[in-house]
Parts: sequence; structure tokens; C-alpha cells
Amino acid sequence: MIDFVHLHCHTEFSPDGMGTIEDLITHVSSLGQKALAITDHGTLGNLVQHWLNCKKANIKPIFGCEFYLRYKEDKTNHITILAKTKHGLNNLIELSNASQNNMHRNKPCITTEMMVEYNKDLIVLTGCPSSVLFMDDYNLGNDYTEFLINTYGRCNTYGELMFTMSNKALYTDRVLQVCDD
Repeated sequence: MIDFVHLHCHTEFSPDGMGTIEDLITHVSSLGQKALAITDHGTLGNLVQHWLNCKKANIKPIFGCEFYLRYKEDKTNHITILAKTKHGLNNLIELSNASQNNMHRNKPCITTEMMVEYNKDLIVLTGCPSSVLFMDDYNLGNDYTEFLINTYGRCNTYGELMFTMSNKALYTDRVLQVCDD
């Protein structure tokens, strides 16, 4: 049996959430999974509820957020960031708080400057089909991937693959790797 952990899940705290935190944890627990990341859109309002419910079910909570990112121009993209340690959780909270003061089209947005400032002990996923990688611009995708690797490190940057949608313009092969660390 292969251990599997969901690293990109939305709950009722997101517009596209699939259910409550309790329902998600019950389902994950029934599958025998040992950990669960919840990464709601633009909010960490789920942290305490996620932690409490995971502890009850003996599941390791992984804290994260699918942030709205203003990478280039006026477009808002998605990026998923996870806390690796307690210090990483503090940086995730700081990043979330900073995003609340940087609204764009009624969404709390992070910037590359914020990502650099609060980059320690975080893991970054390249993003879903609403990420920079799916903008049909190879050079922009390359620049974005290099930025993520330079900001978070090669061993903390992962290509996010979603097989339920078309994966056109997928540049994540540049960050899929096995680290020696």
C-alpha cells in the first residue's frame, strides 16, 4: 500500500469547497490516510477547526492556503503554499495577513515581494489550472518556475498535477524532482 496525502483540498471555507472539514477528515480517515492538508482559497479561517478535528481522528494536520497571486500585470493567479514547520505556520499566517491588506478585485492577494519576505519553512506547489503555468506563455512559465525554486528552494517546490482537467501548457517537469535532503 502506498501512503497518500491530499495536499490541495477545499472545504466550506472556499467557494468551490466539497464539504465540511469534518466530512473531509471522516473520509480521509476511512481511507486509512495519516495526514491531510486543507488549502482553502485566500483564507486561513479553518486552522483551529482543522487542527481540532484532525487531532480527534489521529490525523496529522497540514496547514496551507491557496493564495491569490498577482504575479504579472493585472491578472490574479492561484498558488498553493503549505507550512512545513511551526515557524512555517507563522510565515503562512504573516503571508495571509499581508494579503488581506492587498486586495485586488475583492480578493486578498499576495505578491512576489511578500513571498520572498515570508518564504522560510514553507512548501510551494506550482498551482492549479488557474496558476501562472497555465497562461500559455512558455517564457512566463519558465520565469515563474525559476522564481519559485529561487524563493523556496528546489526541495520545497513541487509541480502540482491535476488529472481531472486538461494539462495544456504544463511546465511543471522543471520542478518535479527527488531531493537528496
